[in-house]
Amino acid sequence: MNLKKQIKDRPAFLLAAIFLPVGIFLLTGDDLVGRQITDLGGYWARPLTYIRILGAITIALSALLLIKSIQFRRGREYEVKKIAIGWGFEAGMTAAALVAYCIVMPLITFVPATFALVFGMNLLYKRKEGSASPKEDSFAPPAESRRGARSRWTYYLNSAVYALLATFVLYMIFTKLLHAVLP
Repeated sequence: MNLKKQIKDRPAFLLAAIFLPVGIFLLTGDDLVGRQITDLGGYWARPLTYIRILGAITIALSALLLIKSIQFRRGREYEVKKIAIGWGFEAGMTAAALVAYCIVMPLITFVPATFALVFGMNLLYKRKEGSASPKEDSFAPPAESRRGARSRWTYYLNSAVYALLATFVLYMIFTKLLHAVLP
């Protein structure tokens, strides 16, 4: 029997096939949190306990998703759901920006790297939102705001203010609420 003909939901099958090994790794991995002595609070205070619970939940949900995605009865015909992943300009630029962010953040610290990422992504997606055709200028303001230099500056100023506020909020969450040490 051909497995390709039995799969009725390819995205669900692919997701289950990816997360099943991740769940097995989380459940069976011994050295995931290092050799920390954490017997002070008993079994429920150990970090490895919650990692194993997460692994068991991931395995259970992946198994259910796998069962859902495979057709077990022979006589029925299902409409096969295909995987549709759009890799446009914005997706490529987002992936490149995130990789650059991970490389640059230890060098220039959290605040400038996060500001640059949020500012660039804001410009990128505002451009997509406001453009009439996909062949327009990459990082220029949207078509309706190209009436003059003043509207162009307000476009960039709005993006900068948004990036500054988002960076400030993220900084406060990580440093004050979560007590994380940022680079």
